[in-house]
Amino acid sequence: MSAGPASREGACDGEVEELLDSIRRAKGRLRELLVERETQLRMAARLASVGAWRVVLAPLRFLPSAEWLRLLAQGTDGAVSLTGALRLFPRPARRTLLAHVRDGLRGHAGFDLVVPARTLAGERIHLRLIAEPEFDATGALAALHGACQDVTEQVAREREATGLALRLANTVESITDGLLSLDRDWRVTYVNAAAERILRCRREPMAGQVLWQVFPHAVGGVFHHECEQALAENRPRVFQSFLEGLGIWLEVRAYPTGQGLAVYFTDVTQQRLLQEELARHQRGLEQLVQERTQELRNANDELAAFTMAVAHDLRAPLAAIEGFSRALQERLPAHDDRAQHYADRTAAGVERMGDMIDALLALSRVGQTPLERRPIDLSALAAEVVEQLRAADPLRQIKVEITPGLQASADPRLLRTVLENLLGNAWKFTRRTAGARIRFGLAGDGAFCVADNGAGFDLAYAHKLFTPFQRFHAQEDFPGTGVGLAAVRRVIQRHGGTISAESAAGEGATFHFTLAPAG
Repeated sequence: MSAGPASREGACDGEVEELLDSIRRAKGRLRELLVERETQLRMAARLASVGAWRVVLAPLRFLPSAEWLRLLAQGTDGAVSLTGALRLFPRPARRTLLAHVRDGLRGHAGFDLVVPARTLAGERIHLRLIAEPEFDATGALAALHGACQDVTEQVAREREATGLALRLANTVESITDGLLSLDRDWRVTYVNAAAERILRCRREPMAGQVLWQVFPHAVGGVFHHECEQALAENRPRVFQSFLEGLGIWLEVRAYPTGQGLAVYFTDVTQQRLLQEELARHQRGLEQLVQERTQELRNANDELAAFTMAVAHDLRAPLAAIEGFSRALQERLPAHDDRAQHYADRTAAGVERMGDMIDALLALSRVGQTPLERRPIDLSALAAEVVEQLRAADPLRQIKVEITPGLQASADPRLLRTVLENLLGNAWKFTRRTAGARIRFGLAGDGAFCVADNGAGFDLAYAHKLFTPFQRFHAQEDFPGTGVGLAAVRRVIQRHGGTISAESAAGEGATFHFTLAPAG
């Protein structure tokens, strides 16, 4: 049997109901998805501080989103007119924005710009506004829709970065060092004003050019090699280089950077010329010193030879005078006192002349003797000299003070000459002083000193004190040759030291001397 019309209608109704139920479920799910997506979009907009807005033409209305209201118009009920919205922007920005809105409403184009704004709460912010025209199904302009985003922090960062870049540029432009910035292909990316001046080349033609094409004469030279090394080894290089094409010397500091190389340089041509001139003068001076030193050696050798010859040649006639004088004394009548006096004077003159020749030879040997420094005990050496003086004059009553432990690095034989003369003079010139005293020790400035309370001398003649054969006292009062202090000064000078004296007539004398350290 086949089913009747009624049963077929029932089956058909059931299928339709099922289909409608499926459609209802799909629509419900679609509404849920739409709500979910709308919620997500609102959350995303809030997280990104993006507010949506729409300007509808018929009738003219301004429709802001909740996020737009949150950004700009907190506390309103959502009813904000286009005029009210435009008032949130300062006049210059408002005019610019209004011109773009009008262009958009005419269907010309959208816009994307950043403008300052002030919220209803009075807070100053910056907004990025994006808009596009919206058309209906017939192609007619229906609205202008867009979005806005709070970019206040981004604008602040950009301004800070711009200010920093400007300050950096001003600093780089104001420094006296030239600066070339190069990329890794050696192309010039920056040239400061000092570099233009030093390299005698405008920055505009250099920009973007390969450095070695701008300055081909530098290829293969020190500048080229050192810059390549700095880039290859990624470490700074400091050097001086002569640029053939420009005829200048540069002091260069090349620093690798993330983009390539920063090359700082200074024109040191004048310094190099001065250095070369000084080097030439120094070489000439050294040559002159060598020549003068050799001349001085020759003169000293000649003087020593002359001194020896004179001393030798003088001794022979002196010996003859002494011999004939003695023979004459032996033949003089005993009662001829005047003749005997003359003979005695002649013998004394011969003896003094012999002493002066000996002193002259000693002075010559002081300058010729090789200097052999070694540590010596000056206190012990002074004590030995004083013992010799006491042995030669045992009846003298004189107080001698020697500071113990005085050390020096010097030639012992030559320092003995110094102490023999200084202590010997102090011994001699205190001969007529009651309560005579001699002291050898250290002065307040650390110099060695020999002091006495003897006859002293007039400081007005101190400049002659160390000149050979200069005497301040009569030979009858204090005999001597006048060569001892000259020998002392020569020994002190050979040791790199100094000697000076202070005194007053009748108040004793003090001699200060120093010795330079060995080495």
